[in-house]
Amino acid sequence: MKTSLLAVALLGAAVLLPVHAGPPVVSNVRSSQRPGTKLVDIYYDVSGGDTATLTVEMQVSNDNGATYAVPAFSFSGAVGSGIAPGSNKYAVWDAGFD
Repeated sequence: MKTSLLAVALLGAAVLLPVHAGPPVVSNVRSSQRPGTKLVDIYYDVSGGDTATLTVEMQVSNDNGATYAVPAFSFSGAVGSGIAPGSNKYAVWDAGFD
């Protein structure tokens, strides 16, 4: 599958919480590929939820969000468990590694 990283339109951030917690809101998701590299910088805001920290999972779509089937595992930064809600959360996807 040939995929232009710039065409990987929106990186969806799914936030997982315990069943009793209210749902968080992920907004203002922005992504851009660093020129000359296969690194993708991702910024997002997350608010709400009934816990002090969240677990953030990134998923990648190459069809404008109809599906999230692009294999993507090489993330660093504000992704995984222990992420506090806030603005301008930052993560990096090493798409060249994936």
